[in-house]
Amino acid sequence: MTDEKRINIETGKPDVGAMVVRGTVGLIPVLGPILGEIITHFIPNQRQDRISDYIQRLDVQLSDLHEQIVREKMKDASAIDLFEEGGFQSARALSDKRRDEVSALVAYGIRGEDKERIEAKRLLLLFREVDDDQIVILCSYLRRYQQDEMFQERHRHILDPFVAHLGSDDEEFDRATMYELSKQQLCSLGLLSTSFKSIRKGEIPEFDSNTGMMKASYTQISPLGRLLLRRVGLADDNDY
Repeated sequence: MTDEKRINIETGKPDVGAMVVRGTVGLIPVLGPILGEIITHFIPNQRQDRISDYIQRLDVQLSDLHEQIVREKMKDASAIDLFEEGGFQSARALSDKRRDEVSALVAYGIRGEDKERIEAKRLLLLFREVDDDQIVILCSYLRRYQQDEMFQERHRHILDPFVAHLGSDDEEFDRATMYELSKQQLCSLGLLSTSFKSIRKGEIPEFDSNTGMMKASYTQISPLGRLLLRRVGLADDNDY
C-alpha cells in the first residue's frame, strides 16, 4: 500500500474513504456515533470493510448495555486502546469467525473495569500470536470439541496430521514439521502444557526425533489456554 492510500495518522486528516466508512458506522446503534470519529484516524483504506464488520459485531456484543453506559466507558483511554487493538487485528483477520472472537474479547474488556480491560488487552496481544489452525488445535483439547463429530470431521486436515517416516517425501515431512511447530508455539505461549513421566535411576529418557528434546508423555490445554478460549467465546466452564 502506498503512502497516498493510507490515512495520515500524524496529521489526523481523514481521506474520503475513511469519511464514507465513518458515515456508515454512524448508522450502527450505540457504538456507531461513539466510535465514528476514532476510526477515521487509523484505518487503512483497503481494510475498512473489515473494520465496519468488526464494529457491527462488537455492537451486537454490547447491545444489552445502555448507550449512555457504553459512552461513558469509551471515555476511558484503556477502553479506546483496547478497541483500537481489536480494530488492527480485525483489519488483518481473513474470516468472520476471527473477527467474532476478537470482538468478544474486546467487549469483555469494555464491559468491565480496569482489571478486566488489562486482562482483555493482555489476552488480545496473546491472541494476535495464534493463527486460526492453532485455535482449532487448542479447542481440540476441550471435552466439547472432542465429542463434536462435525468439528472433528471439519478440521480433520488439522487434527489428524501425517506422521513422517523414513520413506516420506519432502511434502510429507513439511506437513508433519508444521504441525509440530504449531504445537510447540502453543506450548511456548503457555496455552498448552506438557507432562513428562518420571525417569528412574539408570533409565534413559525417550527423546523426540523431530525436536531433539525429551519426549512428553502427555499434552493438555493450560489454564491460560482455557481462559483465552473462554474470553473469545469458544469455551465455557463446563468444557473441562
